[in-house]
Amino acid sequence: MANGFLQSPYENEEREDIGNRYIQELLSRSFFQQVEDTFLTSTFKMHDLVHDLALSVVQNEVNSCNHYSTGNVRHLLFDLLKQDGLQLPNNLSCLQSLFLLDEEGKADSESLIAKVISRSKHLRVLHLSGCSFEHLPNNIRYLKQLRYLNLAYNGNIKRLPNSICNLQSLEILDLGGCTRIEELPKDIRYLISLRKLMVTTKQTQCENLEKLCEDIQNLTALRELYIEECNNLVSLPQGLKYLTTLENLAIVNCEKLDLTMEELELERKEDGSLRKLWIGGVPKLESLPQWILLGSTKTLQHLYIGELENVSRLPTWFQDLTSLQSLYIKNCPKLSSLAEGMQHLTALRSLKMDDCPKLSFLPEEMQHLTSLQSLEIDDCP
Repeated sequence: MANGFLQSPYENEEREDIGNRYIQELLSRSFFQQVEDTFLTSTFKMHDLVHDLALSVVQNEVNSCNHYSTGNVRHLLFDLLKQDGLQLPNNLSCLQSLFLLDEEGKADSESLIAKVISRSKHLRVLHLSGCSFEHLPNNIRYLKQLRYLNLAYNGNIKRLPNSICNLQSLEILDLGGCTRIEELPKDIRYLISLRKLMVTTKQTQCENLEKLCEDIQNLTALRELYIEECNNLVSLPQGLKYLTTLENLAIVNCEKLDLTMEELELERKEDGSLRKLWIGGVPKLESLPQWILLGSTKTLQHLYIGELENVSRLPTWFQDLTSLQSLYIKNCPKLSSLAEGMQHLTALRSLKMDDCPKLSFLPEEMQHLTSLQSLEIDDCP
């Protein structure tokens, strides 16, 4: 998607919808095989013959630096376990995608990245997951066409250069697993094309929280937000409730996070579009936060709640989730009952409950869930 390969005959169709349509087509024709389908992600594999066919189509546009590279290489895999920076091709003027592998944390990875950036002004995909450099080069601001930046699982990087906020074409920023990140760039609000943001941070104080997602309501294109393993995070920016384009939201393993919000702050003018919500590992939470779903009660389709040790019951507004298709409740030790009005969840197809020891009965209203196709109950007496 970042390289612009996917085209749509329909005007104004969202890129994610285009991508999903392509995936379903490839699945139906057995070019892809689904390996795993989790709450927020799906993984696929392709047959070796399909892979070989794809390589024959792209020919010299894809290279792994195992042999001499011609000047028309567009997609490059560079493994620092097998090559050093001296083997980097000089002519990278056509390069659109770089996948850098640096499992051992080579010292020259930072200089190599800076070198690639200086030679590749048309780069659209920069995949640096698992690398161990401490600083992202400032010259990244010159990658005006960059759409995808993956810095996940870098255990050394603490800050991103503010120059990254010049990347106004950037659509996906993955910082998941970057446990030493202390704050996000102060001008992140200028990433006006950002559609997907994944964050793991060591943010410690409430007054610094604005640096995490300062003026987050200005990220008007944001459709997916994942906040994970932020163990010192105290609260979320109030601007979060104004992200009316947000479709997927995950808040996972944030032990100090308080998701309550004053009643006076619960109003929101526009309708939301949330489809998937995952809240888990937030021990301070006693009741599901209504403000997150304001405007989205009619659009939410998938809900996962788990590892919530102080939630004893589902809220009364739960019955308003009339578009909900799947509900998964896991490891809520104090949960003793489901919500009243369950019969109003007329679209519910899948209900799974696991490890809720105080949940001893199901409401009679559940017999009216005529769309229910799958019911799984484990470790619930």
